[in-house]
Amino acid sequence: ALGGINKGRFKTPLTPEELKKHEEKLEKTQQELDKLEQEAKADSLVANRTENERNKLKLEIETLRSPKRIERLATERLHLVAPSRDEAIVIERVQPADPPAKSTIARR
Repeated sequence: ALGGINKGRFKTPLTPEELKKHEEKLEKTQQELDKLEQEAKADSLVANRTENERNKLKLEIETLRSPKRIERLATERLHLVAPSRDEAIVIERVQPADPPAKSTIARR
């Protein structure tokens, strides 16, 4: 502890050697704190950049999946034509049944 030896209500002063030791320890601790603060700032910056990139990619995915974009590419690049109501056939998607809870394997 800083402040010398506690004798009742009064503390004895530190010797020059003790004072130097405490100052060196304080300087080392301050350097460690500065280093940790720099690392925390760098980590925060990386996290912010990563979050920004993630948001940018999510927006790009949404844009690429846009039905209007897909329709425009189909008509302009592939020269496809949307079918008329009489030509269109709606096919229902059939969901496969879930497998049974327990399966038994037969052996010969």
